Amino acid sequence: MINQPLWVRVVAVNGFLVIALGAFAAQALDDRLTDAQSSIFETAVFYHCMHTLALLGLLNVTLHPRRQLWVACLFTFGIVVFCGSLYAFAITDVRQLVWVTPLGGSAFILGWLLLFVSTSMET
Repeated sequence: MINQPLWVRVVAVNGFLVIALGAFAAQALDDRLTDAQSSIFETAVFYHCMHTLALLGLLNVTLHPRRQLWVACLFTFGIVVFCGSLYAFAITDVRQLVWVTPLGGSAFILGWLLLFVSTSMET
């Protein structure tokens, strides 16, 4: 069975980070980032927020526990790798950081596909 208190904490930490990073960009980085960098940072915040909410919703979906855990891990991996690499790239402009971004995006896609397949299998 999925460790619900642990995943609620993961959601809470990610919710905090979404707000903190969004506010940080709006206040501290507003005049330091180019329009392109701001757009990249905003994309990271958007996907971070959406998948944090998806994790929260996932806690309320009845699935096989192992599949639920896999979806949660894929979403979390996607947040760390996809969003993390975009945050870092936007701030540092080090292009090599975006080489790992597709891995995080693929994790998001696989998580959503697994959720769909798992839900279809449960009904």
